[in-house]
Amino acid sequence: MRFSLEKKLVLIYLLVVILLTGVLGIVLTNAYRTELMNVRLADLEQCANDVTYLINAGILNYPDSLAMNYGLSTLVQNYNAVLQLLDTNGNILYEITADGMLKGGTQKNLDDAAMNILRGGNNYIKTGYYNDYYDAVMVTLAVPILSNENNGEMRCVVYLSSGMTSINESYYRILSKLWLPIFSSVIIGIVLVSFLTYRVTMPLKEMSIASRQIAKGNFDKVLDIHSNDEIGDLAQSYNTMAKELAKSEKMKRDFVANITHELRSPITSISGFVEGMLDGTISQDDYNHYLNIVSVETRRLSKLIQEMLDLSRVESGVFPLNKTAFDINELIRRVVLKFSQKLDEKHLDLDIVLPEEKTLVFADPDRIEQVVQNLFDNALKFTPDGKLIRIYTEVSADTVSVFVADEGQGIDETDLPYIWDRFYTVDKARTSSKNGTGLGLPIVKKILEQHDQTITITSQLGKGSVFTFTLELYKNNKKEYGL
Repeated sequence: MRFSLEKKLVLIYLLVVILLTGVLGIVLTNAYRTELMNVRLADLEQCANDVTYLINAGILNYPDSLAMNYGLSTLVQNYNAVLQLLDTNGNILYEITADGMLKGGTQKNLDDAAMNILRGGNNYIKTGYYNDYYDAVMVTLAVPILSNENNGEMRCVVYLSSGMTSINESYYRILSKLWLPIFSSVIIGIVLVSFLTYRVTMPLKEMSIASRQIAKGNFDKVLDIHSNDEIGDLAQSYNTMAKELAKSEKMKRDFVANITHELRSPITSISGFVEGMLDGTISQDDYNHYLNIVSVETRRLSKLIQEMLDLSRVESGVFPLNKTAFDINELIRRVVLKFSQKLDEKHLDLDIVLPEEKTLVFADPDRIEQVVQNLFDNALKFTPDGKLIRIYTEVSADTVSVFVADEGQGIDETDLPYIWDRFYTVDKARTSSKNGTGLGLPIVKKILEQHDQTITITSQLGKGSVFTFTLELYKNNKKEYGL
């Protein structure tokens, strides 16, 4: 049988309440019963004091007097007790009851332990025992009367007995009145706990249902937040998780769609031209022209696959960073030399503002070369013929900033937040060139994030864009870098 969290909480509450009320009830009722017993013993002790006074006054010298017959009877009647006067051996000398009758000669012995207590001048108390003679549960107080003469020896014993019926009746009356409010409190508590438990568990149930929807691919379920506590925080975290999962799922679908499109285009071109050559549709005189196209598409396909692998490796951490100190200016010059032919083909002007002295940075030179290469290649693609590309650096206290600026068409503000996403291209806003794969900038951003550095872009339509990234300045402190 499956117990829900709500049932478990209510059951725990019931067990705790029953345990606490049971213990509290027992403690309180026993304390009340003990208090009643103490009050009764105090009454018997007062009665014993009155009897002691009469005995010391000499009432035992006149056993047939009215004081003996009616005085003591009235006294014990007022205290609702049975009085026995015992000799020093525990035998009954006189027995006085509430009906005023005086009895004697009945054998009533106290055990030796009790008599030893009394001979020592101490009172003897016995409670909660059953007396066959009176057919009742009794409480007894025995008080020794000591002689003022003969070295204070015990003269006789005042033995007072009283039934516990009134005490028990009062105890049970209190007990019956006590359980009613306890039972009512338990019922009210169950209602309140059930309500509060419902308020706590309902969001959890909603999360459980929504989680099953997420498992089925439905990310549209949003939880309503009704409380500003841990449950509310959990619901907020769930909504954030659902939003991120929805975004991730959309990115995955877009990735599959984009990669399919990007792969299909060169493969279709290659396949079409090769089949045209095989079936004779394309004449041999045109083979060189179309083979050049196939070669370009093959290189494009190879580049796309390589960039996908690079991005995947960077994101998964397969590319561990091999940080070392190197001259960023020299690295930039080396990258620019690789693109000198393309610069000449587009008749682009290049303005490089780099200091003659070395500017040492602490990073992975291979990864940073990839960053500079991607940014410079990006500037080449989207800068019209005859325009200018500028590269320069600025050194601050702890970092070196590298700027790559072009005079292209710029990027619209609505596109700027998305340029770091995979396969996102803004060709329509800049140029008709189709050489981009939409993976270069995401790779750049991931590499710089691995270096704990940043990259930003400022762009104006019709004026161009400026990419700026930072690198850690090398301070020639080997201990600081663990070298």
